[in-house]
Amino acid sequence: MKAVYIFETKPYRCDWNVQNIHTEYDECIIDIIIENKECIISIDGKSRDCIDECFYIIWELLALYDGYFYKPISYKIDDIEQDVNSLYRIKMYKTSQIWIDAAILLGRNNRDFSKETIKKYSVLRNECRKNKKLTKTVVNSFFYLHSESYEEILIDHRLSLFLNLCDGVIINFDDKKNNNIMANISGVLRYIDVKKVKHGASLLDVSSSKLYEMLADERNELDHYSFKENSVSSFVSEKQDRNSLFLYFIYVIELALRIFILARIGYVVNEDVKEYSINEILDWVINAHDLDEKCYNPANQARQEIVKFLNMINESKDEEV
Repeated sequence: MKAVYIFETKPYRCDWNVQNIHTEYDECIIDIIIENKECIISIDGKSRDCIDECFYIIWELLALYDGYFYKPISYKIDDIEQDVNSLYRIKMYKTSQIWIDAAILLGRNNRDFSKETIKKYSVLRNECRKNKKLTKTVVNSFFYLHSESYEEILIDHRLSLFLNLCDGVIINFDDKKNNNIMANISGVLRYIDVKKVKHGASLLDVSSSKLYEMLADERNELDHYSFKENSVSSFVSEKQDRNSLFLYFIYVIELALRIFILARIGYVVNEDVKEYSINEILDWVINAHDLDEKCYNPANQARQEIVKFLNMINESKDEEV
């Protein structure tokens, strides 16, 4: 039995988004071709159940590497066209356009789909109550937060849920029964450049010395309905651009969580990729607020210079009038 799935992908630089993968898992032969805004997955297996199980593991791994679930365009079983919408068997597989636009590639053209990596992920994401763990719940929650189903939730609640996941991954993935919220948040954020995280916060007028305290208090305030003087919400109560600060923390924590989860299945994100990724978030802050600070990544620097040049031209025209 053979299944072929065709997906639409987000466009990236060709050297980051072209990859041919041949692998196998659970008696299935798998071929993945990623190129030209398209991904084709072919799975040969002994049964439909075997193919289905393999497919969803592959789809989820791609989402961890790339930051969103590829959009299915069509799929066939033994050359017979199937209902593509049936692939969305649960709502977490339909990523919000907001997250697709913000997605940052961590795997680039080095996504690892070795038999060992696929098995590690399958084991990790399926551990549940019978294993005295809740990793399945943690992984599903992580993906659900990217889904269309969560588009309308309040931004402060969305941040709180991401902060809850910091507890979830530390407790379940590290076998540590740690109830120290601040320690768990810092334990996740250490997977990216904390100095740059603090710098990004300072661009939004947040003291770096209070970063972890603010995030921990935010989680406690929303979870327990107990006012916290140093929470993020308290800090922005008189600020005009509330959303930018919340989005900044959401983007940073989401990035760190993805790197953390990938590390648990043996995939170590390259340091250059980590630096590029956090720089993308910092550049978003700089551009969103039209700050004087120079962007970090070359493409963003070029766009920044173009905007400055166009502004100069407009100012000159205004003076002439």
